[in-house]
Amino acid sequence: MKRRSIVLAGGGTLGSVTSLLALVELANNNNRNYDFVWFGTWRGPERFIVAPYHLPYYRIASGKLRRYWSAKNVTAPLFVFVGFLQTVGIFIFGRPSLVISAGAYVAVPVVWAAWCFRIPVLLHEQDKRDGLALQLVRFTATVRTSVWAKEGTTAIGNLIPPSIYEGDVDRIRKHYALPAGLPVVLVIGGGTGALAINSLLLAALPELTKRVFVLHITGKGKKVDSVKEDRYRAIELVVGELPDMYAVASVVITRAGMGTLSGLAQLRKPAIVIPMPHSHQEENASFLAANHAAVVMPQAELTADTLRRAVFTLLDNEGERVALGEALHKLIKDGTNDYLALVDSELGRKPL
Repeated sequence: MKRRSIVLAGGGTLGSVTSLLALVELANNNNRNYDFVWFGTWRGPERFIVAPYHLPYYRIASGKLRRYWSAKNVTAPLFVFVGFLQTVGIFIFGRPSLVISAGAYVAVPVVWAAWCFRIPVLLHEQDKRDGLALQLVRFTATVRTSVWAKEGTTAIGNLIPPSIYEGDVDRIRKHYALPAGLPVVLVIGGGTGALAINSLLLAALPELTKRVFVLHITGKGKKVDSVKEDRYRAIELVVGELPDMYAVASVVITRAGMGTLSGLAQLRKPAIVIPMPHSHQEENASFLAANHAAVVMPQAELTADTLRRAVFTLLDNEGERVALGEALHKLIKDGTNDYLALVDSELGRKPL
């Protein structure tokens, strides 16, 4: 590991990955000569998302501690300890200048090791309620930032990839042969695949495709090849195409992960949000609903018919779509430039 290297620890799901890659994009666009190194999981979808950035990638053991009873909670601490030992071994042979985490459970052993080596740690907190991973590593932080005002943090907004603003409607319509004038609904199942959303969508598809074209990001390994609708395209994971998909979408259906919501906010896109049950996403979604910034639909109450009606209601009401997009935009600021300035400061480097 090089002398001025910066470790980015994130993965398992894509919320932390999107934010950390936003920093990489902006730093590269502004000629920072930082050597970013990625620490991620063995099998998470982040490997495929990070690959186009050509970053050194260290796979370490990690254990996710669940807030409910699961046999995996018994073995999770062991995996965390193994990941800690792996990271210590890597740091012995090459100590980075800085470690940055945006909240993933794979970051826990990495930032613990950084704390032991007295390496500065930056923690970026995205959600309204901190996940268990952040609670376990908060004591290591040199600086804590957040999307919204929280005790002990500096609120800067979220980290947004600069490429999110460069979506090309004509390019994506040509690539997927999208009929001119037909509204597009983008459905984001998540990096690991939201099975409930995917199943509901497939049930609603025959009625939806009478009026719209559906682009469906299913998640790795969740694509259903047997679906033969002409106005439907399923993609497991996307990287470079995502800004184009955002640009062409009239309505987006998604979970309440902050990586996706933050990108939609900058583009003022109306969203139907289905938070993951019994998770921190429910607090995110409640905050959006209270500010009329999204149509929030609890998964337990959702059917294929109610999903279809929610989509058609938005498509039939342009004023409502605009109002939702504007409200979401006001809630989530693009804080990427501020965060890069923070990284410059921590490394004792003046902006170029």
